[in-house]
Amino acid sequence: MNKSVKNPGKNPGKNVAVLFNSGTVNDDLFATFADKILSGGAGGAKVGGIVQEMSSKTDGKLGSVDAIEIDTGKRIPIKTPHLKTTPAGACLLEVSMLAECSGAITRALSGDFDIVVIEKFGRQEAKGEGLIDEIMAALVSDTPAIIALPEIYQTEWNNITGGHIEIISADIDAMLAWWNK
Repeated sequence: MNKSVKNPGKNPGKNVAVLFNSGTVNDDLFATFADKILSGGAGGAKVGGIVQEMSSKTDGKLGSVDAIEIDTGKRIPIKTPHLKTTPAGACLLEVSMLAECSGAITRALSGDFDIVVIEKFGRQEAKGEGLIDEIMAALVSDTPAIIALPEIYQTEWNNITGGHIEIISADIDAMLAWWNK
C-alpha cells in the first residue's frame, strides 16, 4: 500500500506525533492528556478517538490491552493473552477488533470534536494495514490529531507522512504545550 501525506491539511502544524520508547512511556500518558484537555478552561475541549490501557500482569497471568473510546468510554479488547500459541508474557493483537476502534476515530473526524487522539501508529499501520486509513483521514482533516508513535516505527511513519508531521517527545508538558499553541 503506497499511502502518503503530501499536504497534511490546511494547517500543517495542527497534527503531531508523540514519539515514545515502549520501555519508558507512561502507560496512561494519552489518557492523562485527554483528561487534562477535557477538563480544561471554558468547559474543556471535545475529545474523540482512542487511548489504550494495559491490564497489569498478576499471579503469572498475562495482561491484556484494551482500546478505550474517549467519547463513550467503551472498552475494546485489542490484545489478549494466548498462553498456548505465544511465548510467555506475549499478547496477540486481535486485528478484527481494530474495525471497532475505527468507529471512534471516524466519529471524531465527522462530528463536532476539537481534537482526535489516536493511540497508536503500530505494527499494522506501519505495514499499511490496521487503522492506517483512519490515521491518514485524521492527518488531512480539519480536526487536529495527536498520534502515538513508537520509536521502532518512526522510519515507516516518516515514509508515509513524508516528514510533514511535527514529532514531539512523550511528555505530558510537551503534549499540552502543543495543544495550547
